[in-house]
Amino acid sequence: MTSLDFLARYQQLLTIDGVIHLKTDSTELYNFTLDTLKKTNDYELVYHHGDIYAESTRYHEALNLKTEYEKVHLKAGKKIKYVQIKRTVKASTV
Repeated sequence: MTSLDFLARYQQLLTIDGVIHLKTDSTELYNFTLDTLKKTNDYELVYHHGDIYAESTRYHEALNLKTEYEKVHLKAGKKIKYVQIKRTVKASTV
């Protein structure tokens, strides 16, 4: 979902400054995403948090929506991580 290959595919769909929101209970996916973003100049890390619902205020209104999966994971004591990234360059034309 956030590998360099997928980020390249998203460039075909996103406009410049287009935003991707990722919410996950997976620490591995969260850390992988942050590490992957360090390897590309095509996206800017706008915001991230390792336990988004622990914050007293919400950063973005999209976080007000909890999916059924999130509700299940939160009930089980898992933390929901959040990453917001923005596309910063035009897709290359080949």
